[in-house]
Amino acid sequence: MSPRDLKVGVLLPLWNGSLNGETAGIARNRAFARHAEAAGLDSVWFTDHLYWEAYVDFRAVGLQLPEELKGVKGGQWECWTAAAAVAATTSRIHLGTLVCNTTFRNPALLARMVDNVTELSEGRLILGLGAGDFISEHQAYGFDFTRHVGRFEESLQILKPMLRGETVSLQGEFHRVEDAALLPKSAFRAPPLMIGTLKGKPRMSRLVAQHADMVTVPSRPIATPGPPFLPRVKNGTGTRSPCPKGPRLPSISRRDPLVPCPVRSPSEAHCPKLRLASRNMPMQVPSMCP
Repeated sequence: MSPRDLKVGVLLPLWNGSLNGETAGIARNRAFARHAEAAGLDSVWFTDHLYWEAYVDFRAVGLQLPEELKGVKGGQWECWTAAAAVAATTSRIHLGTLVCNTTFRNPALLARMVDNVTELSEGRLILGLGAGDFISEHQAYGFDFTRHVGRFEESLQILKPMLRGETVSLQGEFHRVEDAALLPKSAFRAPPLMIGTLKGKPRMSRLVAQHADMVTVPSRPIATPGPPFLPRVKNGTGTRSPCPKGPRLPSISRRDPLVPCPVRSPSEAHCPKLRLASRNMPMQVPSMCP
């Protein structure tokens, strides 16, 4: 793939202290998204966290932070209300969640929220979902983090059919819905589903293969040097491949990953579109290259 063929997006600075210690409010994030649209970028992205203790939470996912960060806490503006605000004030650029944590919200309510933003954006939403990673925010806000991958899998059984316009009843282990439907339902088709996975373990890789249109991964396995990776699981021949063999395999390929690309200055941007945009962006934040 030529660098000119890449689609380039930018991560919005939703978290506190994201701009050299300064916190950008929702109005400034809306302005940032409009500028990204005017600069020709393809997408803006919203993280979905509520609270974190950096030293504890990042160590839990394999990143070793310096001792002086012990006790440092952070948080961000809520993902979906911010996405709705940006959707209403842009017209072309795509909006994506990177990624929405399914342990925070009832999946039927989340389907309603997703459909609202689909309608507000006139079909420009990319729905990124994940099972969650930071234990501190779950403890602080009272969300159950046990068996979070199982909760994620069950959420998909409710969320996906509702977004297709189906009526869903499920008596699951974690969630119970009865004749749940989206009324009204946006006339725009359900957004493409992107699943985020930190380490590409077999269970999440299976869910990517079964359900996802896209996959988002770290630029390298957590705490491991090297190039970007895709989740890999054993296929029927015993070899390893990005996804297991099956009916979903054609949808997921090496063409579909979204990989973080931090850009500190225009000279570091190898993609012409990103180089042009990074010269003109009023605030520097990490960029995303899907």
